[in-house]
Amino acid sequence: MKSILKELADSRAQLQAALDEGRDDDADRLMVEVRALQERAAPTITRPPIVKPNGPLQHSLRKASAATPLYKALASIARGHIDNDSPLAAAGKLYKGEAKVLELVDAIVRGVQSPAETGNAAWAGALTREIYAGFLRDLSEKSAAVALPFAHYDLKNGATVKIPYRKPDVAGALGLQGSWHREGAPIRVGAITLGQATLTGYTLAVISTYTNELLRMSAPNIETLCQQAMLDDTAKAIDVAFFGSAAAVAGLNPAGITNGIAAGDTAPSTGATPAAVTADLKGRIGALLGHGLGERAAWVMSTRNAVSLGMLLTATGVPQFPEMANGMLATYPYLSSRHVPDDVVFLLDLDSIALATDPPEFEASSFATLHEEADPAAVAPIIDEGVPPVPAAPVRSLYQTFASAQRMIWPITWLRLRAGSVQTITAVAW
Repeated sequence: MKSILKELADSRAQLQAALDEGRDDDADRLMVEVRALQERAAPTITRPPIVKPNGPLQHSLRKASAATPLYKALASIARGHIDNDSPLAAAGKLYKGEAKVLELVDAIVRGVQSPAETGNAAWAGALTREIYAGFLRDLSEKSAAVALPFAHYDLKNGATVKIPYRKPDVAGALGLQGSWHREGAPIRVGAITLGQATLTGYTLAVISTYTNELLRMSAPNIETLCQQAMLDDTAKAIDVAFFGSAAAVAGLNPAGITNGIAAGDTAPSTGATPAAVTADLKGRIGALLGHGLGERAAWVMSTRNAVSLGMLLTATGVPQFPEMANGMLATYPYLSSRHVPDDVVFLLDLDSIALATDPPEFEASSFATLHEEADPAAVAPIIDEGVPPVPAAPVRSLYQTFASAQRMIWPITWLRLRAGSVQTITAVAW
């Protein structure tokens, strides 16, 4: 049997060579030969066992989380609105004896009552770094932008952040590298060129609505409902904005990371065959390395493209990218997100993109009137100040429709620090 396996390996190698060199007649002959050898060798080829879960599948969000007190606090506020009770009373009934939950509820309510003070010490003390870090970890399971290990900074209540970074050296420059030194001789003095980037604070806001009948029917799972809705909606908002191409608008939003990238940092897909996909990946890696970057990098793609690449087979029937089973693709780790466009694949230099945040602020209401418009550019005041005044549409009264809403406001921003740090493959149809 060992000889059959060796013949099979040799034939596969010959087939791959024939395909690479365009020898179609040889490839057809070798394909028949490989299939015959595979059938003969089948009894000796071991396959990994199928692993069956113990009991029902559990969603990753059911794990214990450091942010659980936050989700419980939001569930208490929602429950209070449904039962026409105070949020603190609802928290006392749902989570009796959990002091951290009561503290968070109190801080959120006081923040809503005094909006000018939502960044005060009481709120910051309640939403501890441990809870906030837990919220970011939970969000990273949904959002590629949050999961990527960029340099992370604090916005400090919306203030701008100055970030020093190293500019590319001129050709032939030695920078701060050491050089051989003769005893008694003078030592060379190195130098590097530093730049300074400014991270401007922006605010990401999202409102999730739900019927009170639904929450009443889901009373035992209200905490999970609140957690799931907040994380899903926030992940979508962040990834769509982060991986987009929108230009920065002063006082409104940062630029998407693909905005203004150079022509040489993007290229259209050349096809969906193993050879074409490999060539496209190599092209982006080469462009990144050509900028002097790539020491820490990662691929980002849609979930659909990640699944497609994982199923892509060579002519011999083996995975084209077997390393994807271990979270790697063409020497770099990869992440996937449902909110990344299917027609673009990203290669990012992780040391050349900065991310800054502050803890988020939350509010719940059952009495607000909302302009239910999904397009941020089309959201309008309920009644504008025109002459005559023009009402927004469609408008929904939460009180009249027996519904509730939760609002999250999160100071967050990002910035490309170096040219060439974002590489893209466009027109992808894998």
